Amino acid sequence: RDLHSFPTRRSSDLLTADTEFPVRVPVMLRLSDATIRVVAAIVGVVTGVTCSVVIYLLADASSMTGRLFNLREASGTIPVFTLILFFWGLGVCVIRYFRAGAAKRLSTNTLLVRAIDVARHNGLDRLAMNLSTPASEYSPLLRRIRNLTTHWSKSPSLQDADILLQQQLYSDEERVRAGYSLVRTFIWALPVIGLLGTVAGVAVAVGGFAEFLGGDIEDVAVIKRSLV
Repeated sequence: RDLHSFPTRRSSDLLTADTEFPVRVPVMLRLSDATIRVVAAIVGVVTGVTCSVVIYLLADASSMTGRLFNLREASGTIPVFTLILFFWGLGVCVIRYFRAGAAKRLSTNTLLVRAIDVARHNGLDRLAMNLSTPASEYSPLLRRIRNLTTHWSKSPSLQDADILLQQQLYSDEERVRAGYSLVRTFIWALPVIGLLGTVAGVAVAVGGFAEFLGGDIEDVAVIKRSLV
């Protein structure tokens, strides 16, 4: 914790940035939030429509599934839209899962030990220079060390350092929460779409009730025979 106890750097002890910290950023971390949503939308539309067409072609037209995915009827668009939203949200979650794994690989204990060694042998200035790489911006660990090192060089205070780390924590938490805003919207919308599908199904059932009864539905005797 006492960074002042680190010896001053010497030119013979300097460690190169290329060997101390990763300079290659995984592709998953380079994707912006807009790109993730577009890719997930394409996956959701293609997968949802494909599954709906396959179910429509394979399911028995007289079965409940066949009537539900009857693409010739307007009510058949409701389950199609539901599948699209489901696979869209699933695509966002899968991409962000791989992003979290990539960020974890850039935040290993090995990098922390290397950062401590650089600071101990070469000073905080050298550590800040080594952390001025693109990978540091995408690594939660290296980003915290870089910000803390820069702040400590100007104002060495444990209290200020703790506040800085708390601010970084809140910033990362808000960034993660914003990344799943679209998924939360789908979670709210899917039950509403399901309710619309239920209403549409009831309307179809009521509309076909007269055909089920057959004959003159104003004749009570005919209605009784049809029901029996």
